[in-house]
Amino acid sequence: ERDRLQSVTRKLQGVTHFTYSGFTYDQDRRVTNASTINSATPFTFSFTDAIPSGTTAPGAPAAGTWRTDSTADDYGRPTSLLRFIDATNKQTYNFSYATAFTPRPTQLSRGYNGSATSITTFVYDDFGRLLQTTVPEAGVPGAPSPTHYEYDVASRMTLKRVGVGSAAVRTSAYFYDSLGRTTFVDHDTEHPVNCVGAANGTPIQDEEYKYDNCTGDAPNGVSCSNALGHLTISRAILQCSSGQVIKRGRWYNYDSAGRVSLVAYATVTGATIGTPALSTKVYTAASRLQGWESPLISAYGTRYTFGAANGQVTGLTTYSGGTSITSGHSYRAFGPLSGLNTAVVQPVDPSTSRELRRLVLANSYRSDDSINTIRWSLGPYSSTPTIDLLNQTMSYTAAGVLSQRNDSADTQSSRYYGYDALLRMTCEARGSGTGHPTSANCDTSSTRLAGLFTYGDGQSASSPPDVRLTSFIKGAGTATSASYTSPSTETSTYLGGSGQTQQINRTGSNIVIGYDLLGRRTFEYSTADATKSRRDYTYLPNGQLGTLAGKTSSGNPYSVVVRYDAEGHPLTITKGSLSYELFWDDADRLIAASLNNGSIRWSYHYQEQTLISATREISNAVKRFWVISDERGLPYRFMDEQGATFWQARWDATGWRQIVGTPQANMWVPFALPGQILLDGTAAFSGASTTTVRPELSLNRWRGYDPMVGAFLQPDPTDTTARSDMFTRVPGIRSRTILPV
Repeated sequence: ERDRLQSVTRKLQGVTHFTYSGFTYDQDRRVTNASTINSATPFTFSFTDAIPSGTTAPGAPAAGTWRTDSTADDYGRPTSLLRFIDATNKQTYNFSYATAFTPRPTQLSRGYNGSATSITTFVYDDFGRLLQTTVPEAGVPGAPSPTHYEYDVASRMTLKRVGVGSAAVRTSAYFYDSLGRTTFVDHDTEHPVNCVGAANGTPIQDEEYKYDNCTGDAPNGVSCSNALGHLTISRAILQCSSGQVIKRGRWYNYDSAGRVSLVAYATVTGATIGTPALSTKVYTAASRLQGWESPLISAYGTRYTFGAANGQVTGLTTYSGGTSITSGHSYRAFGPLSGLNTAVVQPVDPSTSRELRRLVLANSYRSDDSINTIRWSLGPYSSTPTIDLLNQTMSYTAAGVLSQRNDSADTQSSRYYGYDALLRMTCEARGSGTGHPTSANCDTSSTRLAGLFTYGDGQSASSPPDVRLTSFIKGAGTATSASYTSPSTETSTYLGGSGQTQQINRTGSNIVIGYDLLGRRTFEYSTADATKSRRDYTYLPNGQLGTLAGKTSSGNPYSVVVRYDAEGHPLTITKGSLSYELFWDDADRLIAASLNNGSIRWSYHYQEQTLISATREISNAVKRFWVISDERGLPYRFMDEQGATFWQARWDATGWRQIVGTPQANMWVPFALPGQILLDGTAAFSGASTTTVRPELSLNRWRGYDPMVGAFLQPDPTDTTARSDMFTRVPGIRSRTILPV
């Protein structure tokens, strides 16, 4: 019909980048089919009256799979979600309501064919405010503790109590000014800290905020100008030191248009505010960010050039000490970066001359807008690049899920991915030095295997749905080994419908895991070597991961201590004699890092609002690096301005990172997926042969994360992320690009 959408076309400067015309409608004008690139295998949709009731994806491994149905009651409220495992059996998610007039579900039960093996409950007041949640992970399996919420008359949360009814109950109190703005957050009111007499390093981790001005409470040179109605101070009260309170804060100056013009970072010891690190920002007349300086080195900064025709960033200039390098950029229509071209200097003869070369990124896309190829290359400035650094070609299932990634520049980075009936990854096979993996690699005993995975389907409280893994097999050989005749097999144990792994049974040994009364992991170790493989965890008063203690490959003890800013970003990471201080912008991006009290300083530059740094600079050697990343944002290589590789890695979907060769000195690369910070050196070891039994842990914003089992160390008491989509974190693979990098 004339008013039904028939096709979608996207063009940039007259060039068609994307077109789609695969819609089919029924007599009631509802979409029933949406074709993929292969028009013979469309997505199909079903309806009950006017409400969508089912979706089936093409290319399923068996009849009846890759299908999701839903039902609703007479009031249009969702009552069930059914994910088909085969033509008959399914994972079920059932929603219950207190009354016919309750708009929000008061219970979510998960199970198998309608059973309730894992239950989350919610309680609301008459105003629809959440009063209580009880999730299976938040406490002892089978007997979780609820989380309570209280509000003032303006519906602002005043108290959040975690672990109610247990000896570990923890309360956070929130305070506001007369305009309803948060002024203070007191975490763990049950255990107040007085730094007079407290041990050095005693954590506090409270938060304080000020608005409108910062008179008498600012570092030298910071005035909080034009701040009426704006946040001026954001501070985290970190810990005790020598009887004094240690704080770390941000101070904000604004321009006449109310835009942040300067951010000052400073540490407060008692009543003394330290010397600030300043980061200035510059805007266009249209209020777009045009550039900013690094808070650690004012000579380093980022400047953007905007295209006159479409307003997109066409150039990114990074400068240091008066030297600048401009990168040219091109884009998909209404889409991501499709190309990058930047000059680099390649030495020909250090005693005579240097040849100008260029680094080129060229992406291509399929007609459905998914990434087809990613190619990073290096070559002469005036001709076609000749050296491939990364050259990946993607293949997909009929449903658009990534199934194969072939890398002709580094075949050992090639991967094949297999999926089950619920689109969960079941296989990851590696490439080799001579060829690419194929689907057969997932089924034979001579595969170059990265992993075989199985999952819980909700048949019982010991096999709840949504758990990341029930078993995992990892190939024992290296990326070049053609055999996994002695694989490492793991089986995860669950209890009480909780998605927190209680124990991992391994070939020849087990991983024992302990939790506290709030459901937070407190330790784990391998029974083959309970001393060397052990990792212990403690948490801050606000629930964030505070310390991680373990042993190195040689058996020496270490302790990683993490503190956070008021926004929840990692602020300091200390491990023995190593200390890292991190500086973040308001878009959750790391913009600078200071190592060992400034002996080494990194500055990071971004392509406008992207989350992956385009370039980074190190101060002590005055060097600039470009990041070579794949479609997920995982860094594979760091290359300097002379075209030399300083750091290189390969990645498995489980989070195992294999460093290739020996990194150059001072190459601190804590990055994994966007939003993750790897805690370097926290891999768990066992035995005299220094066998790695667990990979390094990471921080996903403020929560500790174990990539091997795909589980957070701390549960989410509101159940908003603890059972997140399988594909948002490993072992899931995104099929869409998140470049630019």
